[in-house]
Amino acid sequence: MLKSLELGRQIHGRLLRVGMNEDSFAITALIDMYCKCWKMDKASTIFQEFRRIGYKGSHDDLMAQTVSWSTMIAGYVQNGMMKDALDRFSFMVHEQVEVDVYTLTSILTASADVAFLELGKQIHARIVKLGQDVDVCLCSSMIDMYAKCGKLDDARLFFQQTQTRNVVLWSVMIASYAMHGKGEEAIELFDLMQNEGVMPNGVSFVALFTACNHAGLIKEGCKYFRMMIEVYGIRPEVEHFSCMVDLFGRAGHLKESENFIYTNGISHLREVWKAFLSSCWLHKNIELANSISKKLLELEPHETDSYVLLSNTYSAIDNWTEAAQLRRLMQERKVKKLPGQSWI
Repeated sequence: MLKSLELGRQIHGRLLRVGMNEDSFAITALIDMYCKCWKMDKASTIFQEFRRIGYKGSHDDLMAQTVSWSTMIAGYVQNGMMKDALDRFSFMVHEQVEVDVYTLTSILTASADVAFLELGKQIHARIVKLGQDVDVCLCSSMIDMYAKCGKLDDARLFFQQTQTRNVVLWSVMIASYAMHGKGEEAIELFDLMQNEGVMPNGVSFVALFTACNHAGLIKEGCKYFRMMIEVYGIRPEVEHFSCMVDLFGRAGHLKESENFIYTNGISHLREVWKAFLSSCWLHKNIELANSISKKLLELEPHETDSYVLLSNTYSAIDNWTEAAQLRRLMQERKVKKLPGQSWI
């Protein structure tokens, strides 16, 4: 996905010139393009115009109608506009537009992110009632929804009732235990996955390392990190390294975290230093936090977060002179701090 808004606009203009502005599939593709380019207002305008034109009633047009609604809902979810996604879905049901698996998957994601358990249950019932073909994405979204709504037992029950459990569903279930800090249960499930002949992938290990982090299982985390490399031949990515740095750091082993970074040659990765910095703050090691914040600033001189983190360390040690110099540096480099926001 290029996510090139300018190119998309040019194609939009060409569609208008050649008279394809009423072609259902072309318009749906346009809506999808604007959603993925973070222009939800433009996507919504095209969608409303498309609805005003109406559908001719053919099978293709009815399918395009469902796809256009699904695309808008998915766009709202992808852009973090969960309330708009839920409102659009309610209106879709009210308009008696056919709801497909893709729509249900998107709305389940929205329900999970806002912990809207009641809607999630309604969608679950709708799937059972309509006999929808439950694909992997829909199953994983259902498990994730129950887990994020605090219903871990329901998530496990749904997982167990699913006939085909591939590595995606196993990984989501392991991540659900990690989310609730149940490290030992996550490890037990991971071992069960291996016993059933399902080969873990990189995502599975990220979920497992996260579970070990939250439960403080350092020995186990190191064991599975070695297993990932030596047994399964999976090359560690930045997510795996960050999890391991966080694993040592959360437990207060800050020296081990730093040694891990340099031993594995990942000192150029901003993400691992952020994970290390979080541990320094957790254990009130302001001096080390100050040093890491400066390193982050060197790695990403135009990243707003780096300045905010360094400013926080200066404030923590009452070093107002350095804080003032940092603000002047931000002005010189034209770096602007985003204002704080609250959903309350």
